[in-house]
Amino acid sequence: MAMSKLKVAMISRGNPEPGLVQQQLEGIDCDFDVYVCQSEGETIEAVKGVDVIINQGVPMPSTVMDEIDSAQGIVSFGHGFNHIDHESATDNSVMVINTAGFCTEEVSNHAVMFILSCAKKLTMLNDLTKNGKWGLETSSVTSNMVPITDQTLGLVSLGNIGRAVARKAQALGMHVIAYDPYVQPWIAKEYRVELVGSLNDLASRSDFVSMHTPLNNQTRHL
Repeated sequence: MAMSKLKVAMISRGNPEPGLVQQQLEGIDCDFDVYVCQSEGETIEAVKGVDVIINQGVPMPSTVMDEIDSAQGIVSFGHGFNHIDHESATDNSVMVINTAGFCTEEVSNHAVMFILSCAKKLTMLNDLTKNGKWGLETSSVTSNMVPITDQTLGLVSLGNIGRAVARKAQALGMHVIAYDPYVQPWIAKEYRVELVGSLNDLASRSDFVSMHTPLNNQTRHL
């Protein structure tokens, strides 16, 4: 008896980007459809009868989860999955998976850019320059500008993005410490990162702090 073709639905709140997904699905015999969902009703209709849902930022509260009739898995298009009620998904026997490697390098580059911008007071100097002020006005800003080298960067979470930030910060000569109660010490050692015991320890020792936690009940309002 022939197996039925896998049905995959990609849902997005707007401007879906299916190209990368289609590339990854190449060689898999499946029906692939893309939907823009701007209401719970549209989301429920889009995921009816599918086996796998690829979610690009569409909220899926319990009211949506309870209407899923056949899907076995939801793939969150990115690191976070705070827009998906994963507890309700578990209750409905639906697995929730994130794409942990997605945009790791670009997000970590962005974080390092912000660190450099803060260290070099880029925003302040940009505003002064646009207002025609240069000389005494800018010297008061640049006089206490700190070098990046030998500064301490504190990371809140040492997941994929945190590790990429650590690697790039170390290339700039920074000392990197991290608070992450879930990471194994050998992982921190491998990335030459010193683990600290609390957020207070991290804050008191850091010149710069960069946070890379998923948004959940433990990290909300952190």
